[in-house]
Amino acid sequence: MPLFVALSTFGSLNGLIFACSRLFFVGARDGHLPQVLGLINTKNYTPVPALIFQGITTLCMLTTSDTLILINLVSFSESVFVFMSIMALLWLRYKYPNKKRPIKRLGTVRSRPRHSQKSLNMAATSSPGKRLLRSKSGLRIVPMSECGRSPFELKEPEWIPDKQSPTCMDCKEKFDFLKRRHHCRRCGRVCCAACCDTRMELPRMCFLDPVRLCSSCANTTQKEKIFFSQDLKNLVTGAILCVGSDNPNLAHCRLSPDHRFLMLSGDPNSPDPPTCIPLHRLTSLQVERKNQDTAGGCLVSGLLVQYCLAGEEMQDITLEAPSDATTTAYAFLAALEKAVFMMQESRDVIGTGE
Repeated sequence: MPLFVALSTFGSLNGLIFACSRLFFVGARDGHLPQVLGLINTKNYTPVPALIFQGITTLCMLTTSDTLILINLVSFSESVFVFMSIMALLWLRYKYPNKKRPIKRLGTVRSRPRHSQKSLNMAATSSPGKRLLRSKSGLRIVPMSECGRSPFELKEPEWIPDKQSPTCMDCKEKFDFLKRRHHCRRCGRVCCAACCDTRMELPRMCFLDPVRLCSSCANTTQKEKIFFSQDLKNLVTGAILCVGSDNPNLAHCRLSPDHRFLMLSGDPNSPDPPTCIPLHRLTSLQVERKNQDTAGGCLVSGLLVQYCLAGEEMQDITLEAPSDATTTAYAFLAALEKAVFMMQESRDVIGTGE
């Protein structure tokens, strides 16, 4: 029976000896114990001298005849080791919140296959000119070259270092052990969980999954979602507009499928190709005319677009809704105004198009 009792404790005793030997190793490495205990096996990264010393110490403990002393010693040692291990993990979590960890939360390992499958499906259905990129903010589907970027895309911001932000940049509350730091994926600012608790899709940065945003960026992103879900469709579909100011002609105006060109096509029977204006060549856009709708609001009915092609002088073109225009024409002009504003905001990531 004593043999079986000893065998039943082999696993826990082995783990206890190994944990204790690690403590001896750290103490010797920091100069609190003899340096011989700080040696480590370079192949298996095992503190062999500390293990041997702890094994000899454990055997010496078996020489006593008082079982209660052994029980108390083992219970006390195990409690101390467990307490120190948990406190060490909490301290590392506080001191290095962004340090890589094998397990961050329950369910991570279980959800990983589903997440990976979604990523593969998204990457497979995307155009061949795109690739899946992992950044510190999350997974992104980005084009292979600069010329394939959307003119509305935003560059991923640099995160503000934790050491430069002792307080939340929104509510000004001081960070501590319970109030953790979080980075907004759109602006890179450091906020607390209460001020950065919104997770939304961010199409302007090509993120695959919803990301964490601060309150101000969440409001801006919510408005941009309307542009991507409604206005962008109106631009790609196009509308019939009057092009030119002196002798206006009817033309079908639309945005190219890759969102990089404003295309103007006149008579469908004409052999001439449609006029294509690179969107990044637009320099300014002014509202020329506005009409009042039935609800009392204002509708954009005329735009003056200025652009400069490579090696040419500045040119301008007027786009107006015809007298018998439908709501499609007004929706296109309003969407084009938003598109130019967003494009000017994203100019740092737009290719030259040359």
